[in-house]
Amino acid sequence: MSTLLQMKMDSENDRESLSECAPDGDAVRPVVTFTPHWKIIYEGDTVTMSCDVEAATQYIYYLWYKNSEYIGKYFQNYTITSAEETDGGDYRCRAVGGGDYSLPARLHVISEGSAERPFVTVNPNWRKIFVGERVTITCDTGSTARGNQRYYWYKYKVILYEEKQRDITITSAALEHSGEYRCRAGSGDVSFPVRLEVSSGSIILQAPPNVYEGNTLTLRCRCRSPYYNEKKTVFHIGSTDLQSQQPMLDIPNVNTTMTGMYGCTRKVGGDNRTDETFISIQVTEGYEMTLTCDTRRNPARSATELHFAFYRDEWKVQHFSASATYSVLAAQLVHSGNYTCDVSDPSGVVRKRSDALYIQIQELFSYPEIKLVPTDIITEGGSMTLTCNTVMKTGYTLQHQFAFYRDERIVQDFSASTTYSVPSAQPVHSGKYTCEVRDPTGGVRKRSEVLSVQIDDVSINHSLRNTIRLALSACVLVILSCILFCHMETAKQLRNISVPEREIQRMSTDDTTVPA
Repeated sequence: MSTLLQMKMDSENDRESLSECAPDGDAVRPVVTFTPHWKIIYEGDTVTMSCDVEAATQYIYYLWYKNSEYIGKYFQNYTITSAEETDGGDYRCRAVGGGDYSLPARLHVISEGSAERPFVTVNPNWRKIFVGERVTITCDTGSTARGNQRYYWYKYKVILYEEKQRDITITSAALEHSGEYRCRAGSGDVSFPVRLEVSSGSIILQAPPNVYEGNTLTLRCRCRSPYYNEKKTVFHIGSTDLQSQQPMLDIPNVNTTMTGMYGCTRKVGGDNRTDETFISIQVTEGYEMTLTCDTRRNPARSATELHFAFYRDEWKVQHFSASATYSVLAAQLVHSGNYTCDVSDPSGVVRKRSDALYIQIQELFSYPEIKLVPTDIITEGGSMTLTCNTVMKTGYTLQHQFAFYRDERIVQDFSASTTYSVPSAQPVHSGKYTCEVRDPTGGVRKRSEVLSVQIDDVSINHSLRNTIRLALSACVLVILSCILFCHMETAKQLRNISVPEREIQRMSTDDTTVPA
């Protein structure tokens, strides 16, 4: 009995709830939710996690776990104040006295100004190239790129280079250049891997390193043999063969059900040569993702009931049950990882695991950045405009919707406008502003960091200036009064002293006069 893990995606993006798996038996599986509702916070922020249980029984205490380690018994809510990066991790909970463990909910804590996760691009944009060809690999950091940034390059998670440029160029590719490449900008997150294959064969099937649902998949069948003189190509897509007069084929609007083995055949020196490659159509955040655990049964034991379990990065995400599928209604970036499935007979004696399947959930758009115009001091009566900017991460041309908040209260509901304007700002417009961006269905929502805005009150400034003037005038009056008082006292003392002196002088004159 062999086990194969397959991936199936649903391009319907009209569900807002997230329900990852069914509970085991009659057990009630709680769900960890976040307040605020986003799972990526900054250092110093406060976040509250709730252990929500849909059951008639009201539990008093709950057990909480971080990265599968017990952290304590608390009430239904577990709050982290002044979060640090070390607070990030996978959190689970369980009600004391009943119920199952929740699925892990991952919390990310990043520092202010942290760069977004970069992504690796390849130029030319092909996953497979011939030996001796030139290729440039770029660490794309989008809007967070800085001039003095340092870039770290990894191959199979082992550091290769530390560069000031974000590009590395291989001028003459060799077989040893094949592998998975990642990059990191500064102290930010490491990118998802991009695989480069270098071939010494006579024919290769080229496809982009990453293919996302809804995009056009371009295939190119190349031959470097000097004896090649035909352009006719047969492309193999699963069990379907497509004849083409050209060595290139465009497949528009692909979806994740088209994940599989692709190949091409061309005539080289009189012989047909074929090359194959596995192409995974990646899912975008907010879309449904379904994994299927397929196994071939022994015909003699076809009636045996089988149980299936699913894992992400060796962490169980769905316990053993009769269901051979694992679904995520609205996939998020944290659902990226290496997935495996186990199949077992009811007794658990026979148990086998599939090979790992790496799934990368592509970010639909970046976290928005809120900015104030003008950037200097805004006084009462002046105009104020806030802008909300985000960067598309895929080839989608979706119409985003934006909303603005002041002190967690909405001041402009979702619309296509990226700006919020106040023609005549008043002190009541002061506060902590954020903006939120979502896709048209509302399945993917992201909020900016907080921007504090202070509107100077002109009337208060006038009153303050008048108060200062009155205080200064009073001080001057007191000083002048003191000077005048001192002057009058001095004059009085001089008058009191001058009378006796004149009398003494007269008496002295009388004593010295000689009688006639």
